Amino acid sequence: DGQDHVQDWAECVGTWREVTLVNTPARIWRRGVMLRCDGFRWAECAGAGEEWLCPTVQRRQELEDAAAAEMLTFFFAVHPLWDAGARLLEFQASAGCEELPEYHPEMMLESEMQQARLRTLSVAVQALGFSMRYGPWPPSAEPRSS
Repeated sequence: DGQDHVQDWAECVGTWREVTLVNTPARIWRRGVMLRCDGFRWAECAGAGEEWLCPTVQRRQELEDAAAAEMLTFFFAVHPLWDAGARLLEFQASAGCEELPEYHPEMMLESEMQQARLRTLSVAVQALGFSMRYGPWPPSAEPRSS
């Protein structure tokens, strides 16, 4: 249409912490990191195209409410990529951790709590555009030189 588009985008503001993951598939390393989202920085991007995410007002409020209630906590497994000399972060939607009581294995077994958590995370992932993996993937098959 030739006109500039103005759309909102969000930056998740929070704290990162190294944790021991629980409730993950057997192939997943137990060392991970946790992002607890405390809020958002919302901004407008003039000229943003289709690639920018634009949460609705309702979704934006849901995210703000979830962050205020400390319900937006994301867990990522850390995979060492030995041959690439790097690490890969992989999102773990159903994971918890040993360090925080509210995400301890016994709490994670409560079906209703887990369902509510997964619904909230689903909204956040869709609205914010989180990726399932961060880092080099697949790892290089060639050996590193010294």
